[in-house]
Amino acid sequence: MSKIKFFLMAVFLIIPLTSLASGYAILGQYNLPANYDVRSLHLDGNLLYVGLLDMNGSTGELRIVDVSSPANPQLLGALADSSMLVDIQVQGDYAYLALAGAPHTSGSMRIVDVSNPTNPIAMGSYATYSGRGLDVAGDYVFLGDDVPGIKLFDVSNKNAPSLCHEEPNSIYARGVVKDGDYLYLADSPGGLKIFDVSVPCTTSYVGGNPAPSCKGPGCDWAIDVAVEWPYAILGREEGGLQVFDVTNPSNPLHISTIGDTIANNFRWVQLINQTAFVGDEANGLRVYDLTDPYNPVETDCLPPSGAVVVTDGVLVAWGGGGTTVTLAKYGHPTILSVVDVGNDQGRQVRLSWMRSAYDAPGDSVLVTGYSIFRRQDPGLSSPFAMGDLPRYRGPVGAPQLAGWDYIASVPARGDDEYQLVVPTLCDSTDSGICWSTFMVSAVTSDQFVYFDSAPDSGYSIDNIAPGVPPAFFVVYNTGRGNELTWDPVPDEDLKYYKIYRGTHPGFTPAPGNLVDMTTSMIWNDLEYDGWQVFYKVTAVDDAGNEGDPAGPEPATGTDDKPAIPDRFALYQNVPNPFNPTTVIRYDVPSGGGYVTLKVFDVAGRLVRTLVDGPQAAGVNRIEWDGTNESGDNVSTGVYFCRLTAPNYTQTMRMTLLK
Repeated sequence: MSKIKFFLMAVFLIIPLTSLASGYAILGQYNLPANYDVRSLHLDGNLLYVGLLDMNGSTGELRIVDVSSPANPQLLGALADSSMLVDIQVQGDYAYLALAGAPHTSGSMRIVDVSNPTNPIAMGSYATYSGRGLDVAGDYVFLGDDVPGIKLFDVSNKNAPSLCHEEPNSIYARGVVKDGDYLYLADSPGGLKIFDVSVPCTTSYVGGNPAPSCKGPGCDWAIDVAVEWPYAILGREEGGLQVFDVTNPSNPLHISTIGDTIANNFRWVQLINQTAFVGDEANGLRVYDLTDPYNPVETDCLPPSGAVVVTDGVLVAWGGGGTTVTLAKYGHPTILSVVDVGNDQGRQVRLSWMRSAYDAPGDSVLVTGYSIFRRQDPGLSSPFAMGDLPRYRGPVGAPQLAGWDYIASVPARGDDEYQLVVPTLCDSTDSGICWSTFMVSAVTSDQFVYFDSAPDSGYSIDNIAPGVPPAFFVVYNTGRGNELTWDPVPDEDLKYYKIYRGTHPGFTPAPGNLVDMTTSMIWNDLEYDGWQVFYKVTAVDDAGNEGDPAGPEPATGTDDKPAIPDRFALYQNVPNPFNPTTVIRYDVPSGGGYVTLKVFDVAGRLVRTLVDGPQAAGVNRIEWDGTNESGDNVSTGVYFCRLTAPNYTQTMRMTLLK
């Protein structure tokens, strides 16, 4: 194709901010001549690539627009084409175009050199049936080519792309996304289809889901697909937005639908940071919070209408069905993490957040600072009454501040990220995790203009261990077992003491030589009433911190053997809460028996089998390192350990903290 370059003046319009109840503020618009319609958009840094259709001549055009100042977009360069430009992807110095011809049988996949945005240069192309969507990965382009299906191209030679594979397993191939080893296809009317593309220039159908739940007469027309593993979303003409769990690509599960009538003409879709951006041909930009993908929540709906949408998570552009591309920014700060502060007595977390888009010079709205709020949770004021509170994460745009306490403020200075140490309601202990919920509000010089983050939560832990038990003595050969005594530690958050037993004075306390835990300061070793054993005692606080041991008492003595238990028994794990390992002790009486010791999660699912087989009589200890059967670390939470033996079953509760 011959190179045709246009020098056109960009027409822009500055309009007032929308209501700040919305997460987005419209900053500007890029306007086109009356005969043009927007058919595709792509953002690459500060450059917006616009694919156009000339409604008079059914020809296409690529425009490259500088949107570094969204209120004042500037056209940099343009390139005409004889076909409608349906999709654009940019990788490095090249733009890859999907074009649908008129008639449909005269489409193509084209490559354009955009290393100089003011002078885009046409490179190679390949004639297709009717390109509808494409994605790029390395030297390969994946094209949804309508009726013929999916086409794969080797584009290592930009002047002569070559067709290397065709996949006909579709009805009308539309939008495509490559994510990892899989290609996701919006197939009309086949719904979502997934292909294995781990081997270059090959496709292997893995699974799909037509999800035919929509009601509009055109609802079977799946137009576009977006993926943020483990979820995919599908935009349908007159069928709304469908959400899929693609954890198992051979059996993608349709888990929710947003709108399913002719009024919900959702076409182009984007998915980023658990947020779905949808081009609604009738209503404009629609934004949905997919934090809970089973129950999506609409957070924004901004006119004007437009079926095409693109975003990088901060700037969003949409258009179609008219001659306007609208530009908006997401003004809310985003909480990145709420983590415990180490080496302290607890009740503190470090709150980190990403700045508001308006915390930068030159914006029409300028953030001057951030206010931090903590949600009031009366039931969590005491660590002994908190129980198991689930983690809270709410939608953007918190309600009025009733129920929230002001904590602190931080001045804005244009940093990408901010941090502040803030107080919590209480510490997590072996009684459960105590969550404290925070919100960050970006404030401006106008008290009525502000941007609230989505609430998020974390917990604090006391990281300082108690002291060494003083005045530790051992009295041997008492006739009732060796007797240990010590004085109390002064720490107010003491939980219990641990007692360790070894065979030499320099032994190191470890789960394998832990013999008991007690809240008393007197303990009798009923297994030994003589010498040749040595002891150490440590103190443990409410948070599970263990102090240094009191020194051993050297001696010499007898070879008395431990007594055989008279019944099955399961004892509380030590430590509890734990991270990353804990010791579980159980007794097997004379005669032994077949024993199973298993760990379950709160949903009753088996996590790990620790013991499964015949056991001889005796006192037993086993360590669990917080992993499942596959050796993967399990998540923070409550778990249950169940001992099953002849005529005996006992369950205890354990808490893993990280």
